[in-house]
Amino acid sequence: MIRVGIFGTHGHTEKFIRMLKESGCAEAAVLWNDHEEQGLRMAAALQLPYEPDYQKAIDAYGIDAAVVTVPAYMHHDIVIALAAENRHIFLEKPLCVSLKEAEEMRAAVLSSTGKFFMSDPFVGSEVIEMRRLIREGRLGEITGADVRICGSKNWNTFDIREQQGGIIASIGGHGMHVLQYLFGSPKSCCAVLQDASGHGTEDNCSVIFQYSEAMNAVLQTSWVSGGNTSRIAVYGTEGFATAEASPDDPNPGRLCWTDRTKGIMSAELPPAPKDHISYFLKMIAEDLPNDIIGKADDSNHGVSIENAYEIVKMINMIYEEKR
Repeated sequence: MIRVGIFGTHGHTEKFIRMLKESGCAEAAVLWNDHEEQGLRMAAALQLPYEPDYQKAIDAYGIDAAVVTVPAYMHHDIVIALAAENRHIFLEKPLCVSLKEAEEMRAAVLSSTGKFFMSDPFVGSEVIEMRRLIREGRLGEITGADVRICGSKNWNTFDIREQQGGIIASIGGHGMHVLQYLFGSPKSCCAVLQDASGHGTEDNCSVIFQYSEAMNAVLQTSWVSGGNTSRIAVYGTEGFATAEASPDDPNPGRLCWTDRTKGIMSAELPPAPKDHISYFLKMIAEDLPNDIIGKADDSNHGVSIENAYEIVKMINMIYEEKR
């Protein structure tokens, strides 16, 4: 049985604990949180021991792995402490926002024998199929792309110090993950970051990433859109492919495309990637290498440490461009 320490109560923590239990091969062993009152409350509800010292939670409870859901401001310290003890790490995105911290975290993970998986389930079947169409040349030379990732925001729980930024450091990272998966890292960018709701941080943004003299991609991300407006599109000299959300599915899972030889077609999509927790446990059980994430199609609900580092570079590119 894989013993897992839980570090944080933010976001999907309870779901992850349930998924660990349902796997039949893992169990939560201890919970630590940066806010003790919240941690004590969740630990009591889930019948877990609560440990107020995160280093002791790593060292004294026999854990093999960790699920890290604490806000981004603590990611650096927790990941480096876990990597130093060769624990397997499942991290909720983002890696961090600071490029210096990202470099230190990357070095720590690469020197560890533990597995690393950053959860970011936005490369699904439709994006895997888009990349296949691109690589097979079905769309011709790629000239542009649009990625729009939007959602609602509970401002009552938002703390800019803990999150280390606004939407670019949050769900904007999902769009950067998609772009990085499809095209790699951009050369430059220009951005419009707006505080449309007046909460003191960017919440409605458009970024143009330049990849070459003939190709750019637009990232749009918003906490102030009415309804679900998420969409992914890729444009080439011989055709295009689009995937959009629907009222029944918040993810952009309906793909259609054309390559000039036919009208717009629906694609037969490949199997969906394995869910994030299950793939993380598979990496541990089968001793899979960390760099398999993003290469094996069933791994694409996660991000490798190298690609997580590249996404931080994109985040920094945006923030630096606006300074």
